[in-house]
Amino acid sequence: MSKIEFKAAFGDEIKDVELSQPNGGGSGYHILVDKFYRGSIHQSIGGWRVDFNTDQFTAADADILIDLVAQVN
Repeated sequence: MSKIEFKAAFGDEIKDVELSQPNGGGSGYHILVDKFYRGSIHQSIGGWRVDFNTDQFTAADADILIDLVAQVN
């Protein structure tokens, strides 16, 4: 299982972020912020795709997460 952990600023707060591959999850990653599920990153024919389950993230946030995952794979 591959896992990427880091701290990120959310306004004035610093939160723990974890990108982890679930067992049997194929080439996808779950996005956890302070242990809460916030979306997924998965590889498709066109490249990596990020699906957030909240609107608090931007396309720039997705690009950063894709860059992190691409470095590991």
